[in-house]
Amino acid sequence: MLRIGIVVLGVEKWKECRTVAKTVLPYLKNIGKRAYGTSFELIDLEKYNQSLDGEWNLTEKGLKKFNEKDGFIFVLPTFSEEVPESYQSFFSHIHRELQHKSVMTICFGDKDEKRHTMEQLNICLLKYDLALPATDIFVPKYTFVEWETKPDIENMITDHVNDYLHWAMSTKYLRNIRKSLVM
Repeated sequence: MLRIGIVVLGVEKWKECRTVAKTVLPYLKNIGKRAYGTSFELIDLEKYNQSLDGEWNLTEKGLKKFNEKDGFIFVLPTFSEEVPESYQSFFSHIHRELQHKSVMTICFGDKDEKRHTMEQLNICLLKYDLALPATDIFVPKYTFVEWETKPDIENMITDHVNDYLHWAMSTKYLRNIRKSLVM
Protein backbone atom coordinates (compact mmCIF):
# COMPACT_ATOMS: atom_id res chain seq x y z
CA MET A 1 0.00 0.00 0.00
CA LEU A 2 1.35 3.39 -1.01
CA ARG A 3 0.70 6.66 0.83
CA ILE A 4 1.00 9.70 -1.41
CA GLY A 5 0.88 13.29 -0.18
CA ILE A 6 -0.65 15.99 -2.36
CA VAL A 7 1.12 19.24 -1.51
CA VAL A 8 -0.16 22.67 -2.53
CA LEU A 9 2.88 24.81 -3.35
CA GLY A 10 1.47 27.94 -4.95
CA VAL A 11 2.24 30.45 -2.22
CA GLU A 12 1.22 33.39 -4.42
CA LYS A 13 -1.88 31.61 -5.73
CA TRP A 14 -2.70 29.48 -2.69
CA LYS A 15 -6.48 29.51 -3.12
CA GLU A 16 -6.28 28.62 -6.81
CA CYS A 17 -3.77 25.82 -6.13
CA ARG A 18 -5.91 24.41 -3.37
CA THR A 19 -8.93 24.43 -5.71
CA VAL A 20 -6.98 22.51 -8.36
CA ALA A 21 -5.74 20.01 -5.74
CA LYS A 22 -9.26 19.45 -4.40
CA THR A 23 -10.60 19.07 -7.95
CA VAL A 24 -7.96 16.46 -8.83
CA LEU A 25 -8.27 14.58 -5.51
CA PRO A 26 -11.40 12.54 -6.45
CA TYR A 27 -9.67 11.35 -9.64
CA LEU A 28 -6.65 10.33 -7.57
CA LYS A 29 -8.77 8.52 -4.99
CA ASN A 30 -10.46 6.52 -7.76
CA ILE A 31 -7.05 5.57 -9.13
CA GLY A 32 -5.93 4.66 -5.61
CA LYS A 33 -8.81 2.21 -5.15
CA ARG A 34 -7.67 0.32 -8.24
CA ALA A 35 -3.94 0.62 -7.49
CA TYR A 36 -3.33 -1.76 -4.61
CA GLY A 37 -5.09 0.40 -2.03
CA THR A 38 -3.00 3.51 -2.63
CA SER A 39 -4.12 6.42 -0.48
CA PHE A 40 -3.84 10.08 -1.40
CA GLU A 41 -3.90 12.79 1.26
CA LEU A 42 -3.99 16.54 0.82
CA ILE A 43 -1.25 18.06 3.00
CA ASP A 44 -2.08 21.63 3.98
CA LEU A 45 1.22 23.44 4.47
CA GLU A 46 -0.45 26.40 6.18
CA LYS A 47 -1.50 24.03 8.94
CA TYR A 48 2.05 22.78 9.59
CA ASN A 49 4.21 25.88 8.98
CA GLN A 50 5.11 27.63 12.24
CA SER A 51 7.21 30.42 10.70
CA LEU A 52 5.99 33.99 10.68
CA ASP A 53 8.80 35.52 8.61
CA GLY A 54 8.09 33.75 5.31
CA GLU A 55 10.73 31.04 5.78
CA TRP A 56 9.63 27.43 5.97
CA ASN A 57 9.68 25.91 9.43
CA LEU A 58 7.38 22.91 9.57
CA THR A 59 6.22 21.60 12.91
CA GLU A 60 7.32 18.16 14.11
CA LYS A 61 3.85 16.91 13.20
CA GLY A 62 4.28 18.34 9.69
CA LEU A 63 7.69 16.75 9.20
CA LYS A 64 6.32 13.44 10.46
CA LYS A 65 3.44 13.73 7.99
CA PHE A 66 5.98 14.16 5.15
CA ASN A 67 8.23 11.40 6.47
CA GLU A 68 5.47 8.78 6.49
CA LYS A 69 4.54 9.37 2.83
CA ASP A 70 5.92 7.18 0.05
CA GLY A 71 5.80 9.94 -2.54
CA PHE A 72 4.46 13.38 -3.29
CA ILE A 73 2.44 15.19 -5.91
CA PHE A 74 3.12 18.92 -5.87
CA VAL A 75 0.40 21.23 -7.20
CA LEU A 76 1.66 24.60 -8.43
CA PRO A 77 0.95 27.34 -10.98
CA THR A 78 3.18 27.96 -13.98
CA PHE A 79 5.87 30.62 -13.69
CA SER A 80 7.95 32.44 -16.29
CA GLU A 81 11.19 33.06 -14.40
CA GLU A 82 13.35 30.93 -12.12
CA VAL A 83 11.88 28.67 -9.46
CA PRO A 84 10.42 30.99 -6.81
CA GLU A 85 12.58 31.35 -3.71
CA SER A 86 9.71 30.11 -1.52
CA TYR A 87 9.69 26.75 -3.38
CA GLN A 88 13.47 26.40 -3.16
CA SER A 89 13.34 27.18 0.55
CA PHE A 90 10.58 24.61 1.06
CA PHE A 91 12.46 21.84 -0.77
CA SER A 92 15.61 22.66 1.17
CA HIS A 93 13.68 22.48 4.45
CA ILE A 94 12.16 19.04 3.74
CA HIS A 95 15.06 17.51 1.80
CA ARG A 96 15.48 14.64 4.30
CA GLU A 97 11.81 13.75 4.00
CA LEU A 98 12.11 13.75 0.18
CA GLN A 99 15.10 11.39 0.06
CA HIS A 100 14.57 8.21 -1.94
CA LYS A 101 10.96 9.08 -2.70
CA SER A 102 9.11 9.78 -5.90
CA VAL A 103 7.80 13.22 -6.85
CA MET A 104 5.38 14.31 -9.56
CA THR A 105 3.96 17.75 -10.28
CA ILE A 106 0.55 18.94 -11.34
CA CYS A 107 1.06 22.29 -12.98
CA PHE A 108 -1.72 24.60 -14.11
CA GLY A 109 -1.97 27.92 -15.86
CA ASP A 110 -0.45 29.40 -18.99
CA LYS A 111 0.31 26.75 -21.60
CA ASP A 112 3.26 28.77 -22.96
CA GLU A 113 4.96 28.66 -19.54
CA LYS A 114 4.36 24.94 -18.96
CA ARG A 115 7.64 23.62 -20.37
CA HIS A 116 9.72 26.29 -18.65
CA THR A 117 8.02 25.63 -15.30
CA MET A 118 8.58 21.88 -15.48
CA GLU A 119 12.21 22.20 -16.59
CA GLN A 120 13.08 24.71 -13.88
CA LEU A 121 11.31 22.72 -11.17
CA ASN A 122 12.99 19.47 -12.20
CA ILE A 123 16.41 21.17 -12.17
CA CYS A 124 15.66 22.38 -8.64
CA LEU A 125 14.44 18.95 -7.48
CA LEU A 126 17.40 17.07 -8.96
CA LYS A 127 19.57 18.52 -6.18
CA TYR A 128 17.86 16.07 -3.85
CA ASP A 129 18.04 12.28 -3.88
CA LEU A 130 14.60 11.52 -5.27
CA ALA A 131 12.96 9.92 -8.29
CA LEU A 132 11.35 12.10 -10.94
CA PRO A 133 9.11 10.28 -13.39
CA ALA A 134 9.48 11.31 -17.02
CA THR A 135 5.97 12.71 -17.11
CA ASP A 136 4.11 15.38 -15.20
CA ILE A 137 0.56 16.68 -15.48
CA PHE A 138 -0.33 20.04 -16.97
CA VAL A 139 -3.87 21.33 -16.49
CA PRO A 140 -4.83 24.08 -18.94
CA LYS A 141 -6.94 27.01 -17.82
CA TYR A 142 -10.21 25.08 -17.86
CA THR A 143 -13.09 26.24 -15.77
CA PHE A 144 -14.00 23.55 -13.29
CA VAL A 145 -17.37 23.07 -15.01
CA GLU A 146 -15.42 21.99 -18.10
CA TRP A 147 -13.62 19.38 -16.00
CA GLU A 148 -16.92 17.56 -15.60
CA THR A 149 -17.52 17.49 -19.36
CA LYS A 150 -14.04 16.55 -20.51
CA PRO A 151 -13.31 12.84 -20.09
CA ASP A 152 -9.89 13.39 -21.67
CA ILE A 153 -8.81 15.23 -18.50
CA GLU A 154 -9.63 12.19 -16.38
CA ASN A 155 -7.89 9.88 -18.87
CA MET A 156 -4.78 12.08 -18.90
CA ILE A 157 -4.64 12.21 -15.10
CA THR A 158 -5.20 8.45 -14.84
CA ASP A 159 -2.46 7.60 -17.35
CA HIS A 160 0.14 9.89 -15.78
CA VAL A 161 -0.67 8.93 -12.20
CA ASN A 162 -0.56 5.20 -12.99
CA ASP A 163 2.95 5.69 -14.40
CA TYR A 164 3.89 7.74 -11.35
CA LEU A 165 2.64 5.01 -8.98
CA HIS A 166 5.06 2.55 -10.58
CA TRP A 167 7.89 4.98 -9.77
CA ALA A 168 6.60 5.38 -6.22
CA MET A 169 6.37 1.60 -5.74
CA SER A 170 9.92 1.10 -6.99
CA THR A 171 11.36 3.82 -4.73
CA LYS A 172 9.50 2.34 -1.75
CA TYR A 173 10.95 -1.06 -2.61
CA LEU A 174 14.47 0.42 -2.81
CA ARG A 175 14.02 2.19 0.55
CA ASN A 176 12.99 -1.12 2.13
CA ILE A 177 16.03 -2.88 0.66
CA ARG A 178 18.32 -0.17 2.03
CA LYS A 179 16.79 -0.54 5.49
CA SER A 180 17.24 -4.31 5.46
CA LEU A 181 20.88 -4.04 4.30
CA VAL A 182 21.79 -1.56 7.03
CA MET A 183 21.44 -3.59 10.20
